[in-house]
Amino acid sequence: MIRHRLQALGSSSSQIDARDTDEMAMFTVMQAFRGCGGIFSGDAMAGHLGSYWAQPVSVLARWIVDRRVLHFPWRGTLMLPAFQFEPADGTICSEVTQVIGQLVNVLDGCELVKWFVRPHCLLRGDLPVRLMKANAPLVFEAARATHFAHR
Repeated sequence: MIRHRLQALGSSSSQIDARDTDEMAMFTVMQAFRGCGGIFSGDAMAGHLGSYWAQPVSVLARWIVDRRVLHFPWRGTLMLPAFQFEPADGTICSEVTQVIGQLVNVLDGCELVKWFVRPHCLLRGDLPVRLMKANAPLVFEAARATHFAHR
């Protein structure tokens, strides 16, 4: 949909309003996460957790309130990037928790989500989300550097 809206607007950037800019930014975020395991809606994730937890909605809500998982709103729906969950049982990947722990006190929720999908110089311009599985210690060091840069 965003591509169609941009094509309809033409090439003049003066015709793009703030809502379109937000849509483009969200489109970029979602594309990066889709390339790294996809995105769950909050309802889908709670349904998945229901196979392993007696109170899946409560578990997911606690993770969100405690800022242990990345999440963002998209058109009235809570979205959760899949890369942060273990495929076998839906628990949070400990490496992701460690990275989030470095950033949670210096970045707000939206900034935290975007940090994972922006190129980082300590990762040779790669995205943290792309390197989490392959080189979590390096991503942790990039998060740590970001933490100290924002203090």
